[in-house]
Amino acid sequence: MDSAWQTADRLDTRLERHLEYAWSPRLGYLTACPSNVGTGLRASAMLHLLGLRLLGEEEAVVRGLERLRLMVRGIGGEGSEAAGQIYQISNMDSLGVDERTIVQRVARICEEVIRQERNARERLIRESPLVLTDCLARSLSVLQSARLLSTSEALEFLSAMRLGASLGLFSRAKPAEVDKLILMMQPGHLQKGLGTALTSDERDEMRADFLRRKMASVKLKC
Repeated sequence: MDSAWQTADRLDTRLERHLEYAWSPRLGYLTACPSNVGTGLRASAMLHLLGLRLLGEEEAVVRGLERLRLMVRGIGGEGSEAAGQIYQISNMDSLGVDERTIVQRVARICEEVIRQERNARERLIRESPLVLTDCLARSLSVLQSARLLSTSEALEFLSAMRLGASLGLFSRAKPAEVDKLILMMQPGHLQKGLGTALTSDERDEMRADFLRRKMASVKLKC
């Protein structure tokens, strides 16, 4: 995150030599959305928290983040739900705090959430293996046999596939490959990949067909 911020900061500095930004000595940068006034910086990370969800600890973590003045959104950003337990976590405040502090704070807190998620996954394997394998088996079964899948359904089942792939519990499924599928199953990406506009029902059919073919050779190891 720090590297991404430094790259953006260098670009911003170069642009500022040629553009006149709306700026106030008292408030900082004046943005179209009042919530971004100040630095105008939004630092965010996408986290996959299915392990915490399966242990029933997801809501407590999300509430804790909100108490720390961090914004928790879904995979689609503002106004979206966390389909597949994929969350976008970002700073809520940009006024009265400098950019480096924002980036370091968001990164530090996200690292702690990542630690909790990894701990949850280890506990699932050690203490609740049946809960874990049932989730993985059900998801794989649906993806290999469904004839219709909405975007939200696909994301839920692919979320389990991503967890299993991360833990090495699936043959022929890697996390990076599942990440690509999660992106491709979005309506716009699906239509672009197929090269044609589709109705909602047609998208559900093509999405299911695509995932059936992709998951045909995947097997659960446990």
